[in-house]
Amino acid sequence: MPDLKSQGEVEDDGCTGFNLNTQKLHCLIVLDDQVAKALSDKAGEAFCRAFVVEERQTGEIKLNFRFRYTSGDSWYRVRLDPEKQKLSREERVEHLAKGFEHVLRMGAGLFAGGIAVPDGVITRFCPPDPDDGMKTLEWLIAQDLVEIKEIVTPEGHKVPVSKGAETVT
Repeated sequence: MPDLKSQGEVEDDGCTGFNLNTQKLHCLIVLDDQVAKALSDKAGEAFCRAFVVEERQTGEIKLNFRFRYTSGDSWYRVRLDPEKQKLSREERVEHLAKGFEHVLRMGAGLFAGGIAVPDGVITRFCPPDPDDGMKTLEWLIAQDLVEIKEIVTPEGHKVPVSKGAETVT
């Protein structure tokens, strides 16, 4: 079982998924939407998504996650404590992903009345080239993992494209 205390801080500071201009996406964690609907009648489309990202400038790795309810999204961020940030990139990504998956599995099991959550309910997707933001975006679209709903121009203007699951900038 992961040492959940060593995960560091959990923040609710208005974070969103990820920004490919400033971050590298190392992995996307998805809770099966059918399971989410069975757990809560308030679960929205693409209910639970988590993103393990690395800040391009600092190398800090953190996890941004959200629950999408019919009433709106709730976003959170988990930062590793300073000692865990000293681990290798792969170890930090794995630590955050595995810890989140463990907590999500435990929570889903509790909501389901204490039954074990079957394998395949939580899926981890890892882009083949997280260093290249454009290739990551193309990969996410090709895997049908995101739908572009707006494009943010270099000047900061938001141009709507369609209603979808995530905003990618």
